[in-house]
Amino acid sequence: MTQTTEEGTKKVDYRLLRRLLGFLKPYRYHILGAVLLTLSSTMLGPLRPFLTKTAIDEHIVKGDLDGLLWFVGLIFGFLILQGLTQYALGLVLTWIGQHVLLDIRTALYKHVQSLALRYFDTTPIGRIVTRVTSDVESLNELFSQGIVNMIADIMTILWILFFMLNTSVVLTGITIIILPFLLIASFIFRAKVRTVYNLIRRQVASMNSFMNEFVSGIGVVQLFRQEGRKTKEFGALNREHRDLQDRSIFYYATFYPIVELLSMVAICTVLYYTAGHMLSGEITIGIVVMFFQYTEMFFRPIRDLSERYNTLQSSVVASERIFQLLDTSTTVPDTPHAKVLSSFQEGISFRNVHFAYDGTTPVLKGVSFDVRKGETVALVGATGAGKSSIINLVSRFYEFQQGDILIDGHSIRDWQQRSIRRRMAVVLQDVFLFSRSVKDNITLGRPEITDEHVIAAA
Repeated sequence: MTQTTEEGTKKVDYRLLRRLLGFLKPYRYHILGAVLLTLSSTMLGPLRPFLTKTAIDEHIVKGDLDGLLWFVGLIFGFLILQGLTQYALGLVLTWIGQHVLLDIRTALYKHVQSLALRYFDTTPIGRIVTRVTSDVESLNELFSQGIVNMIADIMTILWILFFMLNTSVVLTGITIIILPFLLIASFIFRAKVRTVYNLIRRQVASMNSFMNEFVSGIGVVQLFRQEGRKTKEFGALNREHRDLQDRSIFYYATFYPIVELLSMVAICTVLYYTAGHMLSGEITIGIVVMFFQYTEMFFRPIRDLSERYNTLQSSVVASERIFQLLDTSTTVPDTPHAKVLSSFQEGISFRNVHFAYDGTTPVLKGVSFDVRKGETVALVGATGAGKSSIINLVSRFYEFQQGDILIDGHSIRDWQQRSIRRRMAVVLQDVFLFSRSVKDNITLGRPEITDEHVIAAA
């Protein structure tokens, strides 16, 4: 638990974030369009209170009905323009996010297919499924909203400060005087939520792995009447997941009221100051209304930035696991000079082959034999004697440590793996059927296999 907690509290790895953002390069022009829409939208929002101040001081107070109607129409037009801008921005960001997730999932799937069987021997299937599904999905908010919205929040704060400072430096200082308290609350909130989110993702991965192993071994569980014990184990995992979710809800339920409280303190402070200066004419009604609106608007993006930082953190943690899988290189590579095995002419020979799955515990020790073309050979032995291991080595699923395997007098390493497997047919002891039709299981999607061949094989 200590290690998990430490990993959950570590800071954002910006090098990892830059690598993650590399998936956005094919969509850089779409990102540019989204940023331009964001800049337009963030300016239109803070502009409304400024126009409201002008409408009050220049038209309502002076009884200028015609000018007031013109300003109302202007404000309404800006509202419509902002709505259209946000609508277009939402479409663009969602399009970018879904295309990036498609690229990441495709890259993961292709890489998983290229990994050697040694990786799947030591890695729970549920963990791999979590990487391709849940971890990738956790990046959705980052790519579809997070990055651009963080820019939008910052720009909104800058625009609000611009209009506030342009109107009254003193009122601006009074409004943001409680900002340090808000930053402290945001820092504590980020640290707490960052930790619990990482623990939640780890718990989800554990639940996926448990369910995968349970379903795969359901026959053994039922045979030995272990349903009750397994139910208790899953219940413990499930309850821990619920408790972590409750912790995250508690943090949000505490942070948001604090932000609202600080916002109201700022409004009350502004009201107290302006009450003594309105009678002297130093501050107008329009300025008071404008600062009330800006105070409410000012703290909202700050609160959102704290949440988006946690989105950023959770995305970086998920991307760390994704890149850990993408960087895994447990493959059996072809040698640079490997040739295509176009035909099988002579036979297969084992020459003093030594092999261990883990590199230390031997499964095959000094195995040597010859199988000529046209011969039928049976390998007989007890479970674990190495019969399947021999087939795995010939199929190039694993790399042997000593000796050599010859095909037509050449080392098996001199032949391309795909060309070797193209000339092999293996009937496994444990039959696996894909959730497809019988035809799809026979052809595995190969269009060159005709229906006549399928019928003959069946």
